Amino acid sequence: MSFKVIGVGNGVTDIIEKVKSFGYDCVGCLVAKSTDDCIPMDDDKMAIIVARDNEELANAIAKTYHDAGVLTI
Repeated sequence: MSFKVIGVGNGVTDIIEKVKSFGYDCVGCLVAKSTDDCIPMDDDKMAIIVARDNEELANAIAKTYHDAGVLTI
């Protein structure tokens, strides 16, 4: 399974770094500042979006992944 954890907004860097520290091969982690920062890939099966603010960006990213057929939480 391949999935991404995407952080949006202030204060999510610590969460993303914690997830990265587990070292899972199948998990991609990033902090997004725009929808261009995270494009769904063919092997993505799930995207978890962690948002503390900037709800519009979080919703746009979720829609992009959902429209690509990726389970989005």
